Amino acid sequence: MTEALIVNPYSIEETADVIRDALEMTLAERCQRHSALLTGVQKHDAAAWSQSFLEHLTRVRSSASHELA
Repeated sequence: MTEALIVNPYSIEETADVIRDALEMTLAERCQRHSALLTGVQKHDAAAWSQSFLEHLTRVRSSASHELA
């Protein structure tokens, strides 16, 4: 997610700089960043994570059963 504005919340100066950058950002850039981030969130949601996790468990189980045989 390179479109996100990353900031160290414990750094007052860095936080202020990033807030200024966001406020000065053009509408087009804000829209592009928002769209890219939203696409990422929709693609990598909890359902996708759980499906990936279950597939990984299946592969591990299959691999373990072959090693025991």
